[in-house]
Amino acid sequence: MWGERIESMLPGLLLQASVSFWDGSVCGSADPIVRVSILSPRAFAYLLRRPSELGLARAIVTGSIALDGDLVSAYKLVESAAFRGSPGRLAKLATYACMLGAESLSELVNARRPAIEFRRTRVRDHHLRRRAAVSHHYDAGNTFYEILLGPSMTYTCAVFREPGLSLEDAQIAKHDLIAAKLGLPAGPGSRILDIGCGWGQLAIHAASNYGWRVSGVTLSKEQAEYASERVRHSPVSDSVEIIHDDIFAFRSSTLFDAVTSVGMSEAVGRARIDSYFERIAYLVKPGGRVLNHAITTPGGSRLKSNTAAYRYVFPDGELIELPRLILAAERAGLHVLGVESIGKYYVPTLMKWLENMDRSRLIVDELIGVERARVWSVYLAASARKFDSGVLDVHQVLAVRPDGETIRSFERMGTRRART
Repeated sequence: MWGERIESMLPGLLLQASVSFWDGSVCGSADPIVRVSILSPRAFAYLLRRPSELGLARAIVTGSIALDGDLVSAYKLVESAAFRGSPGRLAKLATYACMLGAESLSELVNARRPAIEFRRTRVRDHHLRRRAAVSHHYDAGNTFYEILLGPSMTYTCAVFREPGLSLEDAQIAKHDLIAAKLGLPAGPGSRILDIGCGWGQLAIHAASNYGWRVSGVTLSKEQAEYASERVRHSPVSDSVEIIHDDIFAFRSSTLFDAVTSVGMSEAVGRARIDSYFERIAYLVKPGGRVLNHAITTPGGSRLKSNTAAYRYVFPDGELIELPRLILAAERAGLHVLGVESIGKYYVPTLMKWLENMDRSRLIVDELIGVERARVWSVYLAASARKFDSGVLDVHQVLAVRPDGETIRSFERMGTRRART
């Protein structure tokens, strides 16, 4: 019954997919690249209430819709079929669902948002909001991230410049690329600050392969504890320190020869990006280089509270366009030396993470729960689609603090932040 009704309404979807329904009916391609299972009328309730990626995410997270096959293609097809074209499609679908009887109507009315959604906080203090957002995303448990990321434990874009590279080798290639751009001689005479150090892999790699002394700072308590334990059991325990702190509150008695910021700009946001680069400029020596690695998008994009990315993945996150990042660096007194796009490598990185999850899906479900595991699958697939289409990119901006340049004092910066 449902198959016949859908066939005339979503022809684009059915050319490449098969769709099955809770009543047993099936329609679509006989040789699909994607199989879509609509397991409950609640799927239409979620799509009606939020005819966007958030509605689709809710339907998938609750198990009302299941996707099988190439998840990147599946997400693209379902999103396109649901949200493009006649705005009356969803209303028709809901009407058909209601015709099935009182039980289906009850499911439509009572479909509640998943409990794992991030609830928007009313806390105005920026530091407390950042801590809550970081905790929501990164404190899923280190065992989960070991499965997702593999031995490299690096949660940023790898660099697959050679065919056949493993994820671990591609992450090493990214770390070596960053190290080369810093332009420092090998040996303990160089001191590096790694802002947003994650689980410590870049810090350990820099100390192990280049002999540098590294201070890593992270706002995540679980990351800091894990990274500190890794450092203690590594041959470079005397060269690396991991600090659990907010970079805006971090203090150092000496300046650093270079500063890396990998995946941090997204958490800082546009409103504070100038202060962030001022903080970096304050911490680096004259003549020292700064490497900022960030996901970017043309025009910038603040994650709105009604989007799936905000509710499930990066609360309070914000992508900043490349020109704005460069402007922030220049306003802080830094001189930009060069920019490199490496976003094309994020698609294979994301696909490797998806493969890691799929190989251990039962364990992942047990660790973080079935609903949250579905969130991660959707997030990784949707992100791969956006990088593949060029909506998202990754840029490394390399800058230097000129010799003799006068940088605003931290006390003046603190006064400025107090006014904003």
